[in-house]
Amino acid sequence: MTDQSKNVILVEFNELVPHLVDKFMAEGHLPNFKRLADKSRCFVTDAAQSGEDLNPWIQWVTVHTGLTPEEHTVYRLNEADKCKGKYIWDDLSAQGKSSLIFGSMNGYITDSFKGTYLPDPWDTLTQPSEKLKNYAEFIKAYVQGNPANSKVSAVQFLSFMVQNGLSFKTCLKIAKQLIIEKFDAKKKWRRAGLLDWIQLDVFRHLYKKERPTLATIFSNSTAHIQHTLWKESFPEEFGGNTAKTMSDNPMLISYINHDKLLGDILKLADENTEIALCTALSQQPYTKNEKCFYHINDFNKLVSTLSIPGNPKYIPVMAEQFHIKFDSKEAVNVAFEHLSQFEMLNDSYFYEGSNKVFSMSIDENTIHIKNRCSTEVKQGAIFRSSITEESFSFYDLFYKMDDQKTGIHHPHGIFWITSSNKDTVNTIIPLEEVNNKLMAKVN
Repeated sequence: MTDQSKNVILVEFNELVPHLVDKFMAEGHLPNFKRLADKSRCFVTDAAQSGEDLNPWIQWVTVHTGLTPEEHTVYRLNEADKCKGKYIWDDLSAQGKSSLIFGSMNGYITDSFKGTYLPDPWDTLTQPSEKLKNYAEFIKAYVQGNPANSKVSAVQFLSFMVQNGLSFKTCLKIAKQLIIEKFDAKKKWRRAGLLDWIQLDVFRHLYKKERPTLATIFSNSTAHIQHTLWKESFPEEFGGNTAKTMSDNPMLISYINHDKLLGDILKLADENTEIALCTALSQQPYTKNEKCFYHINDFNKLVSTLSIPGNPKYIPVMAEQFHIKFDSKEAVNVAFEHLSQFEMLNDSYFYEGSNKVFSMSIDENTIHIKNRCSTEVKQGAIFRSSITEESFSFYDLFYKMDDQKTGIHHPHGIFWITSSNKDTVNTIIPLEEVNNKLMAKVN
């Protein structure tokens, strides 16, 4: 293998913040990030998007295809089949090269794919590789908050893990977290980082066996913590007086967790392997308003209580969002009109816009939908039909999610790739250029 043709491990740490990585490295908290930065070309990527067009399920498609959102046309999670370009692993498969794609967001494969594929936990379009089906099913149920609904038992999952790389280190981390939670239930947020170690164990096991041309491993734990715990991590940015120490700053703890993950990933690289780190976008503090989120308690109950017509099918998405799919465009239009009638009695539950319960849009046979309420909804609150005036108990159908938004998306991200040429330090490049730089390594 020549210097111009390398294997690449693409580390996908979703939404890490460039200036926080720099800050934490300078303070000595991230030695493995520092090791990687010191031997890499370091870029800041610019997604050049805002609002609803700045979401990870859009930007990661740009990373993997080299196309802008306007070119690839994928604007929603679980709709990667609409992509008008080729993913990087499609190009490699056409060359007879294999890939290990482990959880990359909004990915898609065709029958010509060569390698091993684990879709993201929200994907209903693509099937995981046969050997990962039980694993994928269990992880999907866990991430979507419905572990009891998994078709795979805990015993089956544990059996898989024992045979596919479960490490003593991961077992210790799980045991330690359970002990911490027993004495301090408020530390449950740290569970997000445990999934990273489970994923890494299986990824490492497969990588050592397969040695693919391209391997990706995706983590969303810090992105989730930033969205919900930025205020707790940096209260001074929200008007508070006291900065958090290392031991009680959730974001710093999460970045350190990623640093340790990165250290283990770096050990997988030999002289013919480059390591790339990409975040696709990042976040910034959300100081405008304290924003609450509400999700449905049970989809079947929602359908029966609100008499939603058209034999709807529920498709989960991240946070408060979900999709409702129908058999025809006629059915989706009827259901859209039906759901538009429901309104809260008090407009104080919204920061802007109408008092309608649902925010919705139609895409072919699917309604993209979420609860619009963004402030604290009082116990006993009701909403009603503007047509029949029938009333419904809000909390019979919805629950307040634990999370409140304190971090929002920012278009800048990180892209580092190991290289003997250190001529760049935080040069800003368009996000779509990442794909070209990756392809230049593997070709």
